[in-house]
Amino acid sequence: MLISDFAEKTGLSIDTLRYYDKIDLLVPERRDGNRWYTEQDLKKAEEIDYLKSLHFTLDEIQVILLLDRKLDERMEEGLSKTEVIKEEEKTFQNMKSMLEEKYQEVIAEEEKIKQAKKLLSELKEKLNRLDQ
Repeated sequence: MLISDFAEKTGLSIDTLRYYDKIDLLVPERRDGNRWYTEQDLKKAEEIDYLKSLHFTLDEIQVILLLDRKLDERMEEGLSKTEVIKEEEKTFQNMKSMLEEKYQEVIAEEEKIKQAKKLLSELKEKLNRLDQ
């Protein structure tokens, strides 16, 4: 599908899609001078959106998607999982550290939400008592 159709389907602006293309985050096929997006690109756009919702930066998302792409390529080349892991060990370690950091951030956010829910619940109860 053309960029305008893809933008409409994903809710992303055309400028955002061009930027993602420019930074190699979401690179569509080129046909007749136009960007053509596939269903695979749609899935990738959803992944990007989801990772952004978890407060991953675009740089971090690039690392994740690049590693995923590398793993697919290596597996297609016939390398075993063990060989791929050996070749990409440093990348895996960096990824593991980044994911652990994000995991801790999500836990902290979860705690903030619990505290906010508790506070709102208490305020609601007080207001309900005033109504009686």
